[in-house]
Amino acid sequence: MTEAEWRGCKYPVKMLPFLQGPWTTKPSEYFGPQLQYVVYEQGLASDRKLRLFCVACCRRLWQLVDAAHCSRLLEFGNRFGRREVRWGLGMEPFTLVGVPLDSCHRAVEFVERAADEPADEKEWDLATEGACALATTGEDYVKECAAGRETLDSELMATGQVANAVLRFRNRNVYYDDIEAAILRLAQAVAYLRGEHQQKVKKGDKGERAAQADLLRNIFGPRPKSPIKLKSEWRTDTAVSLARTMYESREFSAMPILADALQDAGCDNEDILNHCRGDGPHVRGCWVVDLVLGKE
Repeated sequence: MTEAEWRGCKYPVKMLPFLQGPWTTKPSEYFGPQLQYVVYEQGLASDRKLRLFCVACCRRLWQLVDAAHCSRLLEFGNRFGRREVRWGLGMEPFTLVGVPLDSCHRAVEFVERAADEPADEKEWDLATEGACALATTGEDYVKECAAGRETLDSELMATGQVANAVLRFRNRNVYYDDIEAAILRLAQAVAYLRGEHQQKVKKGDKGERAAQADLLRNIFGPRPKSPIKLKSEWRTDTAVSLARTMYESREFSAMPILADALQDAGCDNEDILNHCRGDGPHVRGCWVVDLVLGKE
């Protein structure tokens, strides 16, 4: 993919390989005979930005994992009576009683914080335990619908897809395979809501995929292979204060004001100024805001 193609691409799964570095080693040597993931050297994308990209995609469907939707999914899980194998104990009931209804919201918010702050293993487990239960229940619902034992409810199906997406990108390590799977699940969730034909559902909603591509460009910029530099003199107190406020509040209506502040400081880069004054979308991890704040 060329940078010109990057600017116009509407399919994020085609864009992600553009950000990858080469394999660190032969996958079979790294993982043994059972390959789980392809591991890449540091390419054009930091783990932080990749996490924030997933968070931004998930926040677009925030309402699908609210208390009301998750409650219905948990009701199915408890009615379904799934049983799990516990090592040495055989089959035991799988209960969802006590799973917080805001588990997915908590997990996404945790991953967003973890992009900038260190988190220990116990924090990772606690933040995603409930989301794991919801995602597993969502998978059970898919299987039951496919077998004809449950009537397909588009909102319930979409909730399960979003929960599964959260589970994919909440890992301690960032893998492109998981990111691709997560954003596809989110696009499929929208396709279910739109009542798309099953074949189209598998590919995900076109509009949602295009929106995800816009988010990638917002976070990684218009030309990742030749990143734009911000001169130190352009990083004035006013510009930094504006950028920090937007970053922390996740509210970016002041982007045109940031453009004025940068221009007053001597910034004449059209990509930077046009991005600030454009329609967006602007999300946490926005490449211009990151440049001003000195984040990678």
